[in-house]
Amino acid sequence: MGKTTLLQHIYEDEMTKGFDLKLWVCVSNNVDAKEVIADMLELLKKERPRSEKLEAL
Repeated sequence: MGKTTLLQHIYEDEMTKGFDLKLWVCVSNNVDAKEVIADMLELLKKERPRSEKLEAL
């Protein structure tokens, strides 16, 4: 089983059905945590966060 297949099973599992919101985020090998979190927040809030610090995000 590959990584994506495993995550699809977890994402669709009965245990995760109780969550109101779930996000599926694809990242590259050179992941920038600040950018990924900012992208996720932008999808949720419909505007890009202004913070430059990872801790603030």
